Amino acid sequence: MQTCDPMKKFFLLVLLVFLTFSSLSAQSFNGVPLGRGLSETYQSFLDKGFKPLRSVDGIRYLVGSVAGDKYEIGLVYTPISKKVWKIVVYTMPVFSWDLLKYQHAKFKEILTRNYGEPSSDFWFFQRPYYEGDGFELQAIRKNALLSAVFFQDSQGNHIYMELESYQIGQGQVCVSYENSTAQELNKAETRKLESSSF
Repeated sequence: MQTCDPMKKFFLLVLLVFLTFSSLSAQSFNGVPLGRGLSETYQSFLDKGFKPLRSVDGIRYLVGSVAGDKYEIGLVYTPISKKVWKIVVYTMPVFSWDLLKYQHAKFKEILTRNYGEPSSDFWFFQRPYYEGDGFELQAIRKNALLSAVFFQDSQGNHIYMELESYQIGQGQVCVSYENSTAQELNKAETRKLESSSF
C-alpha cells in the first residue's frame, strides 16, 4: 500500500478549506452568519457537528471540522444583548515553522481571492530573532514576530489574519471575521456597562 506524502495531504486539506472559504463573506463563516444571537449561532455550529469546549470572558469556544480539517472557533459576543460580533478561527497548532509559514501563505492567498488585496500586510521579526535562526516559533511566543494581514469586504466588515503561539514550540494561524454593525453594538453596550459601573 502506498502512503501519501504529508505535503500532498496538507495541500489537499488547504484546497478543501479554500472551497469552503471561497463562498464566504465577512458576514458569515462556514455558512453561519455573524450578528445573530449567541444561542442561535452556537446551535448552528453544533448542528454542523462542532463540539463545545469552554466559555471564557465573553467568548464561547467550539471545535469541529470545516472541509475535512479540524479548527477551533471562538464566538465573541456583546455583553448585554449577546449578539455574535466576531468569529475567530484557529488552525490546529503545528510544531514546524515551515508548515506554519506555508499555512499562512495559503490562507493569505485564499483571503485575497475572496476579498481582494489586503488593506494592510506586514511581517517582521524583532531583534534578536530573524527568519532562519531556528527560533521562529519562540519569537511568536515572545511577541517578537509581528505579522498581520487585514482585509475589508464591500460592506465594511473586517477580516484579519495573524500568527499566534499555542504552547512553547507550537504556532497556529488565526483568522478573525468581524461584523461591523454588531461590532458597533458591542462598543455601545460596553460603554453603557462602564458608565453604569463607574
